[in-house]
Amino acid sequence: MLKSNVIEGFHTRINRKALGLNLQATVSIRLSVQSPEAIQNTLLDMMKIPYITSVMKTTGSFHLIVHAYAQDSDSLQENVIDPISSIPLVDLTETSLLLSHHRRSSLFGDFYAE
Repeated sequence: MLKSNVIEGFHTRINRKALGLNLQATVSIRLSVQSPEAIQNTLLDMMKIPYITSVMKTTGSFHLIVHAYAQDSDSLQENVIDPISSIPLVDLTETSLLLSHHRRSSLFGDFYAE
């Protein structure tokens, strides 16, 4: 499977709660400029924020959605929302706290809870 490029790599699953990262959130982001360059540059800026674990480019009312972890709501504000809001082209954000997160370990794997 490795030689056929089906498996691209291996990943470590971290117990974020053991690190005190008990809060998960998504932040939906609308930009003031919608050019491909503006979206790509903002996406790269988001990837520099340590508490953000993924950035997704989307269609619809928002251009980007990020997934982030934090210790608590104060940490989320200070380490995720404030840095996002300081990026020049960010026009609007909408934050949602995640109550649970279930995902697969791979395309064909079993679901597990984070």
